[in-house]
Amino acid sequence: MSGYVTFKGLDGGSRMTVITIGDSWGGGGSYGTAVPYTNSVIFHPGKPPLIHKGVIETGTRLWFRAHEDHQGVIKLDVNISTNTLRDMKKGRVPGTDKTIDLPETDPQMLTETISISDDETVPLISSAGKPLGTLTWAAAPLTATATAH
Repeated sequence: MSGYVTFKGLDGGSRMTVITIGDSWGGGGSYGTAVPYTNSVIFHPGKPPLIHKGVIETGTRLWFRAHEDHQGVIKLDVNISTNTLRDMKKGRVPGTDKTIDLPETDPQMLTETISISDDETVPLISSAGKPLGTLTWAAAPLTATATAH
């Protein structure tokens, strides 16, 4: 048996993933943005400063695994992580006119097993108690096979 898991994030985005009961982890993968920033400046006497860049991965990673179809109720393992860039302040490097970036992020995570019925939508709350969005399960329709006699 297969079905569709639809994740709707708080940002209004939606991802649908096909899951077959009993398969290994599958998922909506990752979506987001890589945000570059200046994470350090190194000074060597008589040389220009070396500016080091870093990258903050923002967005959402989704993984699901369905098992135990029991009278239309699916047990669904859910693993969701999000990272949001809240603010990017500047900090002055002492004794210079150079600055570094001081990113403030808000990572959230959810790893749990939920029981969900066909066409049911459940809210998802991170381990820190923050809403992440909703999840809907929809069983794939069975296909009828005709046989000739």
